[in-house]
Amino acid sequence: MRERADIRVNDPAGARETDRALAVRASSKDLAAFTHLVERFEERLFNFLLRRVHRRADAEDLTQETFLRAWKHIGSYQPDHAFSTWLFTIGSRLATDLLTSSARKRMKTGVEIDVQSSENTSAATRSHEHQAGGDLWALAKRLLNDEQHSALWLRYAEDCSVREIAEILGRGQIHVRVMLHRARKTLEHHADGSGTEREPTLARRNSNHASEENIHAGKMLVSTGSTGAP
Repeated sequence: MRERADIRVNDPAGARETDRALAVRASSKDLAAFTHLVERFEERLFNFLLRRVHRRADAEDLTQETFLRAWKHIGSYQPDHAFSTWLFTIGSRLATDLLTSSARKRMKTGVEIDVQSSENTSAATRSHEHQAGGDLWALAKRLLNDEQHSALWLRYAEDCSVREIAEILGRGQIHVRVMLHRARKTLEHHADGSGTEREPTLARRNSNHASEENIHAGKMLVSTGSTGAP
């Protein structure tokens, strides 16, 4: 999907190591260990960033920039945090900077930037959502704001705790709990009023393949209390 350096490493044992173990090795500037982390998280990070900035080109650029920043600052990684949380926090901050910069440019010029590209992306997205047929991710994209959508994705696609989501998005845990609760209520209300007989599902996607693992909608449409941080 994206162009990146073809770094080949002779480190078969690294593929069996945990994310934390690889990150600890990478913090000593072990390129082989960091390359394994890139391979594990590249698609997941891209999917998350795409929900923040919407345009594939921006998400691709942010994905590359996030890994560059992560490699530059890998020495600051603390093993008591999940590597995914640390990495997604970097990506989220870069996405926020991009969105803020884009908003300022629109305010100065008074026009939308790259309208044609946005329209093409929207058309492609609508086509994909039509094929998904009732997928709650498509519903979430239409009904929720960017932050709610991102929080929901982190919770159910990335299985992040409320504490981890709060750290990634730079919000308080109470704010995240309320945001998740409202997002689920919005989707629950729309699903109940949709008139569809089949049970809605929330699909976990693997971007390298077309396969989808359906998650029972009840896991998402539950009370806020079930999302407590460990």
